[in-house]
Amino acid sequence: MRAKRIILMYISDVSGHRSAAHAIENAIKALRPDTEILSINAFNYTNPISEKIINSLYMGVIKVTPQIWDYLYDNPEVVKKLDKIKKTIHKFNSPKFKTLITSLHQKIFLSG
Repeated sequence: MRAKRIILMYISDVSGHRSAAHAIENAIKALRPDTEILSINAFNYTNPISEKIINSLYMGVIKVTPQIWDYLYDNPEVVKKLDKIKKTIHKFNSPKFKTLITSLHQKIFLSG
């Protein structure tokens, strides 16, 4: 049986998403040591400059006034207004992910 290959993505090295990805990776390795896991900071992979700017803003807000982040994160009006921006970012980043997935897919069939 061929080893499983898994991609774990998170959005920032300073986020709970990274901690969760790390915990999932450790659990998978404990259960299936032969599993190949690629853990990727997706935001850094697609746009490292934006990641640094957003992370700086995010960390500044949650350190000084975490209530603002709570308000923005849980506010449906804010979420709706940011939808177009998020879709544009996803559209911009998608080709990079497609290239990554394609190269990993080719690697699987060439080496597996």
